Amino acid sequence: MRIIEILTLTALCCSLLSCGDGEGPVKEPSKHTTESGMARHSHGVAVPLGTMKVGSHDFTVKQVGGVGIETGFLLAPKDPAWKADAVSLFAWLEDGDGGWVCSETKINSGKDNHYHFHMNTEAGKETATHLVVRLKKGADVDARASVPISRHLSAHGAHDGLTAPFTGGATGVLELKLHDDKGDLELWLCKDASSKNPLDVPLDTVVEVTFLDRENRTVSLEVRNRVKNEDESGAPSIRDGKTHYFIFPGNTDADATWLMGKDFASRVVVKFTVNGAATVSPCFILMPHTHETGDHEH
Repeated sequence: MRIIEILTLTALCCSLLSCGDGEGPVKEPSKHTTESGMARHSHGVAVPLGTMKVGSHDFTVKQVGGVGIETGFLLAPKDPAWKADAVSLFAWLEDGDGGWVCSETKINSGKDNHYHFHMNTEAGKETATHLVVRLKKGADVDARASVPISRHLSAHGAHDGLTAPFTGGATGVLELKLHDDKGDLELWLCKDASSKNPLDVPLDTVVEVTFLDRENRTVSLEVRNRVKNEDESGAPSIRDGKTHYFIFPGNTDADATWLMGKDFASRVVVKFTVNGAATVSPCFILMPHTHETGDHEH
């Protein structure tokens, strides 16, 4: 059989072996196996992606660097009595349709039972949206779970929300804050990352946030009122009939309970219109401001 035919058949077989979310036995995404707070890591900033439950075990996950040819991850078991030699852990990346975009990798623990590993995306398959971790223990336990990842890694803003650039009808930096206790959202539009130069837009502007990992569910953020439009600290934001501050659900009856909880995480995209032109952010991970600790748990 010619080499090109072998490669074609291999790619077809691998595409059929991709896995979705959930627990239980999983098929091999590839036959090839290799060994292998917002903190500063030697490869860049380690950004929290939240927690994931693999079988009966909970882990915190951080991403190091954006999605590309190589992306780093930090995985830490939450159980202080974790015994790394009792289980085998594997990881791979999937796209939005659940198809694998890199080979499965066996990951090994290092200092304090923490795992640091890199995923190499195959050329032409740089569309990874989720990290999948698989846990095997003996002959009876074979479980896996996934967590969303993002090309754009956000930093914390002046209001303890997460930041992202936006382009289109205007260019600047937004800050989006999700409160874990009520599921409400606050958003500020600024001309730059300093948050000292607000980008004011008309009061009737509607900002849409789409949650890609919640079946593209979209919520609309609007002004709190047309008098002062105060943020939750009481600071007014209306200047010359315009504002840079928007909230959800505000005075509407929209359901926000699905956004509640300190472990919430989803890739989001923010869209609005400025000067008649569409304005949009890149996809980024939204995680809540956790009121128990006053900030994200790192």
